[in-house]
Amino acid sequence: MGFAFPKMCQSRGPLVASVLLGILWGASHLPVVDCLGAATPQGAFWLPFFLAFISAMTAMRVLIAFLYGNTNSVLLAQLMHASSTGALVVFSPPAVSAKQEVV
Repeated sequence: MGFAFPKMCQSRGPLVASVLLGILWGASHLPVVDCLGAATPQGAFWLPFFLAFISAMTAMRVLIAFLYGNTNSVLLAQLMHASSTGALVVFSPPAVSAKQEVV
């Protein structure tokens, strides 16, 4: 969760803090999203793909924050993050177009 999460929770509440951190988390992937985070180069679909990516990362951050908030376990939060990344690698179809990936 990082050192900022407890402070953000105190001032904004856990849901708002999770959403803000999710947006920052998704945006931090900007440099690599077109080459490492995608099955195909996005080209004209780069912006819709990136917005969908940030939305997915924000939703995942909310789930991880909920898990951490109810268990206080950094290990479980890390395992959830690792399993989500692993699931993307294992279950992603091998050949999709940029348009299909955005959807």
